[in-house]
Amino acid sequence: PEYNPGATREKPAADRDVPLRDDEGLVSYFEVDGAISAFVRSGGNLSVATDLAAASDIQAASERLAYQWGRFRLGRDLMDRHARLLLDDAMEDLHLLHGLLVAPLDGLSEKGTWIVIPSRSLAAIPFSALFDGRRFQAETTAIAVAPSGRSKISMH
Repeated sequence: PEYNPGATREKPAADRDVPLRDDEGLVSYFEVDGAISAFVRSGGNLSVATDLAAASDIQAASERLAYQWGRFRLGRDLMDRHARLLLDDAMEDLHLLHGLLVAPLDGLSEKGTWIVIPSRSLAAIPFSALFDGRRFQAETTAIAVAPSGRSKISMH
């Protein structure tokens, strides 16, 4: 793309004319003043979910999850003794993240495929592994994580 110093800022990815199939939904997360929000496109509808969570809460849960998963690498002996506790701790954070980032979004639950465009602070979130209390997100939804809406355009 050509640099244009007088150009206005780009619209968020969900505002662009990103083509979606009938079974696809798009969620583009963004951060404003320390709060995570999201644009959601489903069918021809565009909505915004504001103040889903404090970015600091998401970061804390993400760091705990990374710590828990790192403990799985500490060896077989530790796993044999503490597997259930390690798994329970990881599941707790996956459930928390689902409740903050996915559960409040309208219009996506009936879509078989989600295109997720995370904000920078959400880049390490394992969206497919988020847990609703009964199932992992990947059990009900195909999730494609893209760095921008332009990635989706180039996939078609």
